[in-house]
Amino acid sequence: MPRYVKEQRKFTDSGIQLHTPPDLVPATQYTRINNVLPKSEGELRTRDGLTSIATILASSDVHTIYRLNQGVPSIVNERIFGADQRIFTTELPAGTTITERTDLTFDGNKLSIITFRFTNDQASWAIIANSAGMRKYRGGAGTGYYQRLGITPPLTAATAVDGGAGNLNSTGGTEYDWRYTYVNGVTNSESNPSDVALTAGSSDAKRPTANTNPDTDFGGTVFTNPANARDGDSSTFATGSAASATETRLSCLWLTWATTGGTETALFLKVSAEFIGGGTSGTCVGTIYYTLDGGTTWKTLVTTNGTKARETYSAPIPIGTAFADIRVRAVVMGFGTTINPATIGRQVFGRVGGNFPVIDLTNEGVLTGGAGNKTLELRVYDIRTDSTLSTATDSTLALVNKKALVFVEAPTDAQVTAIRLYRRGGTLPDNWNRVGTFALSENPIGIITGIPGTAAGNDWPEASGTAGPDNAKLSNNKRAWFDDTTQTDLRMTNFSLAIPNGATIRGIEVQIEGNAASGTAAQRQIRVGLTKDGTALAGSRKTGVELNEDIMTPLVTSTANIGTVRTIGNNTLAMVVNAHAGQYVRITSAFAEGEMRLIASNTATLLTYDADEPDLAFGFGDAFEVVPAGTDTTKIEGGASDLWGTAWTEAEIEASTFGVLIGDNDATAAEIRIDAVTVIIYANGLEDNVGDTSLGSTLELDNDVPVSSVEVLERPLPRVWGPFDERVLGCGDPDRPESVYFSKRGNADQFPPQNHIETGDPGEALVNGLVYNTRSFVFSKERMFELVPNIVSGVSFSPFPTPCGRGLIAPFGLVVSDAIYFVAKDGVYLTTGGEEQSLVDNDIKPLFPTQSGPGRDVSGYEAVDFAFLEDIELEWHNDELYFTYKGATSGDRQTLIYDLVRRRWRAATWSPEVVTVHSEGSTVSSLLMGSTTGLYYTASGNDDQGTAITASLRTGSHDQGFPLNTKQYGVLLVDCDPGDATVIVTPHINGEASSLVPTNLTGSTRQIFTVDLLETEARNISFDFSWVKTSAQAPILYQYEILYFMLPVATTHWASDETPFGLQGWLHLRDLYVTIQSTADVTLTLDFDGTTQTYTIASTAGVRKKVYVQLAPNKGKLYKFEFNSSAAFNLFEGASEIRVKQWLTSLGYQTLPAFGGEQLERTIAV
Repeated sequence: MPRYVKEQRKFTDSGIQLHTPPDLVPATQYTRINNVLPKSEGELRTRDGLTSIATILASSDVHTIYRLNQGVPSIVNERIFGADQRIFTTELPAGTTITERTDLTFDGNKLSIITFRFTNDQASWAIIANSAGMRKYRGGAGTGYYQRLGITPPLTAATAVDGGAGNLNSTGGTEYDWRYTYVNGVTNSESNPSDVALTAGSSDAKRPTANTNPDTDFGGTVFTNPANARDGDSSTFATGSAASATETRLSCLWLTWATTGGTETALFLKVSAEFIGGGTSGTCVGTIYYTLDGGTTWKTLVTTNGTKARETYSAPIPIGTAFADIRVRAVVMGFGTTINPATIGRQVFGRVGGNFPVIDLTNEGVLTGGAGNKTLELRVYDIRTDSTLSTATDSTLALVNKKALVFVEAPTDAQVTAIRLYRRGGTLPDNWNRVGTFALSENPIGIITGIPGTAAGNDWPEASGTAGPDNAKLSNNKRAWFDDTTQTDLRMTNFSLAIPNGATIRGIEVQIEGNAASGTAAQRQIRVGLTKDGTALAGSRKTGVELNEDIMTPLVTSTANIGTVRTIGNNTLAMVVNAHAGQYVRITSAFAEGEMRLIASNTATLLTYDADEPDLAFGFGDAFEVVPAGTDTTKIEGGASDLWGTAWTEAEIEASTFGVLIGDNDATAAEIRIDAVTVIIYANGLEDNVGDTSLGSTLELDNDVPVSSVEVLERPLPRVWGPFDERVLGCGDPDRPESVYFSKRGNADQFPPQNHIETGDPGEALVNGLVYNTRSFVFSKERMFELVPNIVSGVSFSPFPTPCGRGLIAPFGLVVSDAIYFVAKDGVYLTTGGEEQSLVDNDIKPLFPTQSGPGRDVSGYEAVDFAFLEDIELEWHNDELYFTYKGATSGDRQTLIYDLVRRRWRAATWSPEVVTVHSEGSTVSSLLMGSTTGLYYTASGNDDQGTAITASLRTGSHDQGFPLNTKQYGVLLVDCDPGDATVIVTPHINGEASSLVPTNLTGSTRQIFTVDLLETEARNISFDFSWVKTSAQAPILYQYEILYFMLPVATTHWASDETPFGLQGWLHLRDLYVTIQSTADVTLTLDFDGTTQTYTIASTAGVRKKVYVQLAPNKGKLYKFEFNSSAAFNLFEGASEIRVKQWLTSLGYQTLPAFGGEQLERTIAV
């Protein structure tokens, strides 16, 4: 047998090669390399294991890890985690005590987090962005600070009174008025100011008077108690719940607004709502829409698939909008098992307005899934429009050598530590100048508002005084009414007022909403007083308080001729009348009087009653009437300096017996109707005794909470980056998708409404941005822009397209280190601001889509699933890129790792599945990983927290430089240290078309192992190495050597050159031995000096044989041999021989190499 040829290979690593067939893979690349890496070049070892640090949230995806103060090791460091829809922190160095930060449910996707330092705070803050809300966090010993990003401004205007002798003097100037802001004393952030104080009647709140349940244009089933969302009672609500296990849809539409009593200068829609439940393991979504054009176009006010605490959502309404065209729709849906998972369903659902069938969702790119056992409840507490009327005038105060007491409303945001007061007037009539800053610890709060919890009053309207008076608790157009000739008081008490300890009561204001039926002014008047004990008058009354006229002529009058006593109330039915929703049935009899709202909207209305209201009963012959909703006005009595003729203590105001007394002023029988009563207590107050010349800086009017969008205030941005130019930048506003927003310099809480720039073409949605090399860039899905600061006077940023011709496909498929690395729709690229360079074209390109089709699975690696963009992530660690995505076939997360220095890819899989990776490199470099089990890990150790690591690699198919020649493979020599593991070697032949029997390599030291390849004949051969590593096992691969010899090419035709066999003169050939392997007969043609002879060599049946051929008589000088067959054969020229004799010599025959010998090299190379 010929001597083996040796082919030696080092276990060097140039990465995965998926772009070529196995037999074209270069020697140092691999068709598969998983959980294997060269810790030293020329050695392949198993990757590090996983060591758990702590549980963040059991059985949940830990999708976000971020380290605050990473670049400053001397400062206390903290880690921030996002898991499911929640956020957690832990203090380092231990990192094992996990604290949940509550108040907001996020959308379940990865959080966008950056580090930012406020100008007036030496500590670093984490700015946290998500479509569900934006927060900021500052760590440190103790609880740290977890706060809303931005400060919501005060909703109540300041009220001021004369405070006695002082330094304020409006003589010769204008009268004074005040505004105030809320201040975060830690960041020194300041809110926008309160509204200018206006005279009474300058604002108006209106609510819908009807609802369609369910919304016929949207479909589904009904909400419960829809009228509760429009009755003005902040404690009751309309509700709808959807479970994710089945496909369900609930909807309700609120409509029919009354117009305001003047011309609006500002108009806002406000909806108070709460979302309870939900989560990412089940697919259910709640959304509130609104329309300003009667339903032609719909806008999203809020959408979520999880818990959101009760909040009032606001949207500006353009002046001139017809109130009849305003509508609000609430929807909650469960997606069942055939619609999108929550991460897709929520996004689709949040963008769809109006009626849509399931197919609209499936056309968005459905992934079967969802289900789960989550239930989402949507509660709608209040729907209204708030307007400021142009008929209003500023409420000012003239002072001459006086000081002022200014009353403000307490903040509800815990981050507010102080109130900052501003004043206009006197010698400074045009600007609001700072008076001072007042710490909340000083109890400066002066405006405390309450509504009654208890109501009573005989003949309001019934003798027992229980049912009718309750109608005056809330502004819902259901009234307590009085038409007697007595002056019996309506007694409204139990206001639940909380007065600051030790406060001084400065004044009391009473607001009464109602109307009266008489056309005579005197008969529409009431008298109003206060009580300390719940019954008796305290101090003096206000008399002659005139209500507006509204006759409220009954629409229907009849006799309830139903034969027997029936209850109109909970779950009962009394009669059918011709009335509309929002109107009332009022019943009058000797036994019961009262009114109730009609619920249904059709003209033939079934009289039913809400479950939370008292029953009304009437018997045979009782009269009833259907009355319209009516129109009220609000009368304001008392004020910031009015004590109603008596002194008050904190305890007297807080007592449940404190209240308001309302009676008929002239004791006539004209009907008086009271809809609502509100009390405002003015206590303590801010003392302003600062002269005009001593005032401070002017008021800022653009400290908006991020961000002010086209239709919605406080629209959260899902992506932020920076700081750049001392600002936070962000994008992702669905109403301005092409715009970048940016904060004020040095303050991430303040995003002026003008601070946004249109970067791309209209509608060209921006995906995310970054700061690199002192420059800022932002990506759309198609290209990259640079944001250049301050090149034009008065313009903060100017956007310019860059030469980078590809965009960012996924918001978190972006990382910055020595360059900008990003995931586009066709690969992973790098740029430094110029043209992009591909990192995948030469090796893993098949996993990505091309112009000819989608990505495809190769060698066990799955194509990228671009339906899950939120799961695509790039992270940098120690000069390597970690590319994580969901596989298109299994849906499991895949991780490919790119070595930026040596430009090679490898793969890794972990147990449990890794969701996100995060690099910490400030001190000891470490790689952290968040998992699907709710734990987070560090990349260290010998196994995956007790689970063995399965490692594997497969070489390319070696063909020894002769791809078409068959080789006979004899032995594989492997230089390795099994490290007490079992290294399994599996040969694959002919482009991995088949494999040989695996061989196990075992041992504990480095040695040379022999793997018998069984003299296998094949064109090429590859080797798969795999092992399982536990804590006690550490295999190392060094090099290997293939022993083989070359076989001739298989062909159907073979011919030699003409040859004299190295002899002179005439020759004679006696016979020859032909070594051949064939599956069909082979014809040998012998040509010499114009003579041709043919011989048939029988098939060897695929076996190599040395066949004897007796030649016919011949005489020639040059001989040529030609072999032909119908099937390919192998001719082993080196093992063939011929006997030749020179003519007319006495020498015998010589045995020479067949066919002249000089054919050998050419034959092998064919």
